[in-house]
Amino acid sequence: RARLIPPAVRGCRQLEKEKRELEDARDILRRGNEERRREKEPLEQQKQEVQQRIGAVSVEIDSLHEDTKAKKRRMSEVAEALTKEEDVKRGFDQREDEARERETVLRQQHLSAESQRAECVKEERDAQERLKAKKARVATAEAARDASKQESDQARAA
Repeated sequence: RARLIPPAVRGCRQLEKEKRELEDARDILRRGNEERRREKEPLEQQKQEVQQRIGAVSVEIDSLHEDTKAKKRRMSEVAEALTKEEDVKRGFDQREDEARERETVLRQQHLSAESQRAECVKEERDAQERLKAKKARVATAEAARDASKQESDQARAA
């Protein structure tokens, strides 16, 4: 039978057979490509979702980084303010201490002045008492002189 079929027809049939095989292979490849595309679609979708989540996380990280920077700045400002407040308080405490020291010195000076005044008052009283005693002696001496003068005048007159 193979001898009865002319070689050209045999070649045509062979070509048709190869053509069908190629079309079958093409169909198989198309189906494989479609299956891979269908398999890839969820992966692509997952890839996009992951990229979106990465983007959202990056934004959140940047936001947290900015918040951290802002908090550090605020903490620095608060630390500065506290330092200034402590300096002011230290200055106030120092002025209070100086005022107490001045008050103590003034109190000591006042007590010293009071003591000196008391001594002066005592000396003045002593001087007045001595003056009274002297005046009394002078008055007594004058009275004795006057009396002796009167006696001598009476003795002369007699």
